[in-house]
Amino acid sequence: MTRSLTRAAAVLALVAALNGCYAYRPVESAPVGASVRVHIPVGSSVDIPGRAAETVTVEGSLLELGDSVAIATETRRELGAYREIVQFDTLRLGVSQIARIELKEFSQGRSIGLGLAISGVVAAAAAVAFGVGGGAAGDGPPDGGGPQGAFVINPAVLAGLIGALSGGR
Repeated sequence: MTRSLTRAAAVLALVAALNGCYAYRPVESAPVGASVRVHIPVGSSVDIPGRAAETVTVEGSLLELGDSVAIATETRRELGAYREIVQFDTLRLGVSQIARIELKEFSQGRSIGLGLAISGVVAAAAAVAFGVGGGAAGDGPPDGGGPQGAFVINPAVLAGLIGALSGGR
């Protein structure tokens, strides 16, 4: 039970940390060329009082911000193993057609969280691989045999994995 709970906690922490090193902050205006996310309200035939209108988000690079807003977007679609279509579009909207503009910024807190989560997962994998937290000293296998269902990893492979995760070659 403890092992499955530990795994679930590790997966949850990793998923939370994988939100990335960037955050979006609502702004009134953004510099040209900045990465932005624009929320565009969607009209509906059914309006529910007291409920905010649904929006569609578009991410891209800001080309113009004045009486109108122009955003350069990029859409990628894979059509098989090695085929990909990249479509570049320019979306031009009036300022009144936009619900909110958010600026993409580097988030130091998220970056530190991501680094700590990756380090924790690697440390947990190393602890499992090297059998940390086993029985008392002198305890042998219950049937007297060798290791059963053991997870064995070469230290060089573990070092390579840690190097790859930390951005090394």
